[in-house]
Amino acid sequence: MEEKSSFIWPKNGYSHSIYSSKPFHIETRKLIEHKEKETVWSEPVLFTDSSTVAIKADLHGGLGGSADDHIHYDFVEWWIILKGKLEFQIGNYEPFIASTNDIISAPIGLRHLIISSGNNQSVRLIIGVPGGSGHDDKKLKGSQDESLPKRNTPSNQIHTKIQETIKKFGNYCWSKTILKNQHTQAQLISETSNSNNSSRYKDPFNQWYIVIQGKINFSFEKENDINAVEGDIVYIPKELIYNINTLGSKTSLRMSISKPR
Repeated sequence: MEEKSSFIWPKNGYSHSIYSSKPFHIETRKLIEHKEKETVWSEPVLFTDSSTVAIKADLHGGLGGSADDHIHYDFVEWWIILKGKLEFQIGNYEPFIASTNDIISAPIGLRHLIISSGNNQSVRLIIGVPGGSGHDDKKLKGSQDESLPKRNTPSNQIHTKIQETIKKFGNYCWSKTILKNQHTQAQLISETSNSNNSSRYKDPFNQWYIVIQGKINFSFEKENDINAVEGDIVYIPKELIYNINTLGSKTSLRMSISKPR
């Protein structure tokens, strides 16, 4: 069906939840534009059976960041950078800078601190789990820095640099597991513009997608099409039949997030 687009904000609490039986589209760029007069803000946007998702904007120089060293013993917290640069301190590892579209995760039991870097505002997705712990457990950094562990595969890295990942696997069709644990699985999927994807999906689990690069069409039998661009989130309820295709001439990159498969 033809796409029907509208943008209404603010909304009370989580704007969309697991209880929806219909797909929906969260236009993150429009939300950021809507709140352009606010320099520091946080907005919860999605609640599913596998994820809680919020968008947070901070000022440069560390204002508005994660202001305390804290630790989670019950889940892996992770982030996707939508705009700008952020300094991450994870465990006792050397601090590192993450840029737009990079993916960062804090393994269970490792303290973390986040500081907005660069000269401009930063915006990131914060992904947790339903019922996960808050910032009550504190832990300060040790006295000596350690190097980030190196992995031969992209799965469960602390810092996934998207541009390096694209360079490594190329502008072809491929799918790689980026994150997998007892709560969540995140799959990074590259699709070329001429791939002519005719697959019809019908998943036995709820999931959501975020577009990392390009423009993607999500089509449904009985629902309006969704055309999503970089940064947008698309929620797909379980058992819904749908199709995904890349729009335009640029290779698209998307991530699917659900419970472990």
